[in-house]
Amino acid sequence: MYEMYPTHMEKIKQIFRIPYIWGGFALLNGLVFAAQSISVWIVAILMLAFLAFLKIQGEAQQSTEGKIFAGGPLIMVGWIIGFSVRGIIL
Repeated sequence: MYEMYPTHMEKIKQIFRIPYIWGGFALLNGLVFAAQSISVWIVAILMLAFLAFLKIQGEAQQSTEGKIFAGGPLIMVGWIIGFSVRGIIL
């Protein structure tokens, strides 16, 4: 009878479940700030935000846990690729 529409918080959680979003933030950070001190702080904040997201997310289901946990390593890989590309271009 009534259709359930996802709330804004559920939509945001669905977006952050995509691991490439976390890697994209880190890639942009690496491209803009390279390996400066501010960049390291932003990566640390991203990692803490990722851990907080995992806490909010709750228990992982076996079919989706790889996708959820892939965001953490992608933060580091995206950052490294970002400042490497910046170093090559500049």
